[in-house]
Amino acid sequence: IAPALMKIGSLWIGAIIPMQAPVMHAQEKVTVLILHVYTGDAETSFEYYEDDGATFEFEKGSFSLRKMKYNGSKRTLTIEKQDGAYQSTITRLQI
Repeated sequence: IAPALMKIGSLWIGAIIPMQAPVMHAQEKVTVLILHVYTGDAETSFEYYEDDGATFEFEKGSFSLRKMKYNGSKRTLTIEKQDGAYQSTITRLQI
């Protein structure tokens, strides 16, 4: 993977790229989320989405959203509390 950096004016914009180990099928539980953080000068963010991958329970609110933000001027990564009813299988972050 090549770093996703872009220059806008005098600011370098970085990226947060989530990854996981390969799985054989959607029902295989992923316990480690790998975050590749490419630093820049500005703030960048995204929402990490999870559901069970097998049913339509997400339509009833059984999903998880977690916002992640990188602040370039402070050089901080903030991972917010999970929203949604789905119990995440992620037990460890690797940054």
